[in-house]
Amino acid sequence: MSKKYTPEQLKVLSAKDITTQSRSDYVEKQLRLLEVETPAIPHMTGVLERDYDQRFEYKPKRTKSPSRIAWHDGKVLHVIRLGKTTNAKIARPTDKVLQTYHFDLRQLALVRSHLDGKSKFSMKQFFDLDEACCLDCPLSNNAGDGNCYTHKVGQYKGFLSMLRSICRNDEVFYGLDDVDRLGIKLMAERADYIRFGTYGEPSLLPIDLVGDIVLSKRDHVKWTGYTHQARKEWAQAYKAFFMASAHSDKDAASITGWRSFVCVDKGDTSTAVQCPASAELSLTTCAKCGLCSGVTGKGRKNIKINMH
Repeated sequence: MSKKYTPEQLKVLSAKDITTQSRSDYVEKQLRLLEVETPAIPHMTGVLERDYDQRFEYKPKRTKSPSRIAWHDGKVLHVIRLGKTTNAKIARPTDKVLQTYHFDLRQLALVRSHLDGKSKFSMKQFFDLDEACCLDCPLSNNAGDGNCYTHKVGQYKGFLSMLRSICRNDEVFYGLDDVDRLGIKLMAERADYIRFGTYGEPSLLPIDLVGDIVLSKRDHVKWTGYTHQARKEWAQAYKAFFMASAHSDKDAASITGWRSFVCVDKGDTSTAVQCPASAELSLTTCAKCGLCSGVTGKGRKNIKINMH
């Protein structure tokens, strides 16, 4: 899927129009509307079939949106949360942001084992357990130098607070089949902005779920996502929605078929477009910008930011 979708293309027909169509007719018409290229048709067909079922055939048990859903797949705890952020680069304080988090289950176990508050563990101990959720990221503790921007006290305290709340409320589902997909869809529909991978590797989310979340926004899709897995064969479908994380123009050029987000040293002469929400420009927020949204999103060129 290498074609950029326009907001007009992402519009879905009104309920009045769609309900007169069969499931297959709906999917066929949407594939034409989105101008989906041949290699991406099987994936997008699945996404659109689920969308049709949820909108016009599935009778929901709930109508109220949750604010957080968590599940694990045996190795990774996935959390999808709808809320606000204090990070001025990301969004305004009033914006509703849907964020995804991905933790190694050993990190969850570490937090759970210290709920009584009688003993403590260090920030390093927590991030040292990031193998399953960060994979071979060069900024992770297990495979790299540990210089990820998430490894700050403020973010760390936020992660711990959320994980403690999840443990105390015993709200973790086992496996995606047990997860309330309608609840995730309702959260996405309420969001002003979608941020994949606030912590951890977002490509660990099933690609069909990523597509469902993005398509939930329809007329004003704004999302961002970044991955260090762009060279892996299994991750190629994610180029539709995520940016490849790179560390130079040469590095970005070696990742074919993707748009890249290039982290550069100060004074670097990269030809990528400077991030409009960066400290260097501060022209907008990620929620308003939305340039870092893969090959089907808003942007066309690579984006760069100074290492921070």
